[in-house]
Amino acid sequence: MLRRRIFFVLFGYALSAVALICVLYGAITIPNPPVESTRVDLQGRVDSLQQRVGHAEILLQRRWRDVLHAEAASVGPAGSSSLSLPSIFDYLSYLRNTTHLEPALRIAANTSRGHPARLVFGIPSVKREIQSYLTSTVENLIANMSPEDRSMSLIVIMLADINNSTKVESELAEVRGVLDEHLRSGLVEVINPPSHFYPPIDKLQQPTLGDPIDRVRWRTKQAYDFAYLMMYASSRGEYYVQLEDDILSKPGFATQMLNFAKKQMSSGHKDFFVLDFCTLGFIGKMFKCIELMKFATYILTFAQDQPVDWILDHYVQTKVCRFDKDAKHCRKMKSTIWITHKPSLFQHVGTHSSLKGKMQKLKDRQFGRVSLFVPHRDNVPGDVVTSMTTYKQYTVKRAYLGDSLFWGVLPVAGDHITVTFHEPTILEKVLFRSGDAEHPNDRFINATIQILPVASVGKNPQNSNQDSGNKSLDMAKPQAKHDGWLELIRFDPHNGLAQAGPVSYPVAALRLVVLTNHDHWGILSEIQVKGSTAFSPNNNKLL
Repeated sequence: MLRRRIFFVLFGYALSAVALICVLYGAITIPNPPVESTRVDLQGRVDSLQQRVGHAEILLQRRWRDVLHAEAASVGPAGSSSLSLPSIFDYLSYLRNTTHLEPALRIAANTSRGHPARLVFGIPSVKREIQSYLTSTVENLIANMSPEDRSMSLIVIMLADINNSTKVESELAEVRGVLDEHLRSGLVEVINPPSHFYPPIDKLQQPTLGDPIDRVRWRTKQAYDFAYLMMYASSRGEYYVQLEDDILSKPGFATQMLNFAKKQMSSGHKDFFVLDFCTLGFIGKMFKCIELMKFATYILTFAQDQPVDWILDHYVQTKVCRFDKDAKHCRKMKSTIWITHKPSLFQHVGTHSSLKGKMQKLKDRQFGRVSLFVPHRDNVPGDVVTSMTTYKQYTVKRAYLGDSLFWGVLPVAGDHITVTFHEPTILEKVLFRSGDAEHPNDRFINATIQILPVASVGKNPQNSNQDSGNKSLDMAKPQAKHDGWLELIRFDPHNGLAQAGPVSYPVAALRLVVLTNHDHWGILSEIQVKGSTAFSPNNNKLL
């Protein structure tokens, strides 16, 4: 039986070799195209096919290791003095009795997408005490992907809290609430690593690099998180991109990344190790999946000694730098396999680090300016007032005109924003988006959008019981019909969005009503009220 398994593995290797020979032979025998750029493109395709063959080889190597493991277990007495190859278990001895390293939790689509991804994005995340950025980060990534980008991408969210099922369940519930559609489509997967993959990090006592022991434990855990994600992703696609859970992306980033990789593969840099799409830390670093297992092993070797971004730098230096040359020569050599794309495609936006008490305000200056609100300058004309305390210049009037976002201080039950239209209006679309990229938790969670039909107040909306910023409005029962107001839509508690329309009858006014006291401030980063006057231009009567 064992010999048969070995035969099939060797047969797989032979098939891979034949496939590669066929690819190369086909490339050589294709008639020379008349345009130089076509030859460059052909070479890029050949190199891409080589990468895919390498991906298949990884799977075969894993089967081969399984065979060797079975052979070692079936022959030779215990305590045999025969030599064996070094492995990760030699310095991670606590893993020797581990039967598997599969995720403790894996949420993925039931059906296969039919092909490996070209881009695998890895996002490790631990639940933060102050502010969570995870779902807004993933929403931003997906929003900036075209349908074609999504079809060739896989986003792996690793909920990296271990030995704490409460935190994992809390984050998973939020992810499901916001990203359920993409979980079902296979674009997004969620995993939780097995706790036995990690050493007893809380027992680490030896400080390194002069760091406090809490920071040593935090960066050691982070290095293990990155290594596990890389191990998981190594057989899932062609390229792997390391991200963090508090970033923004640029529109079309996935296509730009693949085009940049294609350019390197068709030029003199096809042996690159990392393509860099952000100047900060480990964000936006892209690797070939076939090289991840080797690099993950290197990370695990020095996880307790160095921060993971320094480990990357040391790894690249070890590959290309000479000790008999100066730093300038080393930088030049590093640039041949660590290639930076300009401008940056990712920006760090989080301020509260996963390390307790640490504030992180670093920004990538090459990314450009981050827009925190979406302006709509064609909203239905009307008078806008609020009962909320406004922070600085971020007023609701400026937000309604498309000049700013709105920022209210600690909304309480009964607070409102009211828009009284200048003319009765047929509403086509109403959209209120709360929170922004830098403050995703400043959302309206328990709030509602209501409308006042013209039929409730006559043709003159000013006859309603509205009093600009007066809090005396009857807000105790927002759905009560005795005051004429009707509930249109409630804010989604997961993404802080309220969107509805069209409304077929004339409306005199619209308002946002806060139903409960909020623990955070409230931001409206997008206000869109689209509609047309309810009067006929011919007879001046209601339509």
